[in-house]
Amino acid sequence: MNVIDDYNRESLLNKAYYNIPAVKLVSCLKNLIRDRGKPLKIRTDNGPEFISKMFVGVCQANKIELHFIEPGKPAQNAYIEWLIRTFREDV
Repeated sequence: MNVIDDYNRESLLNKAYYNIPAVKLVSCLKNLIRDRGKPLKIRTDNGPEFISKMFVGVCQANKIELHFIEPGKPAQNAYIEWLIRTFREDV
């Protein structure tokens, strides 16, 4: 799981998991909100953890807008794709 600030391209979170249950995703999001403040919008793919009722509910409760990229269009989330590629090459 990777979280990047689109404005300054700062990597806020890099975690390696075999899978990301919604509970773990929500826990990481709450920690980021506590440490860095609440984002206005989150852009993500349509993975099951991101469309789960738990994640969507936490985002609605915190008034965070969810923006899902179109399936098969990773270029719509270019910064995170760049980060993932660079991270894999370096690590």
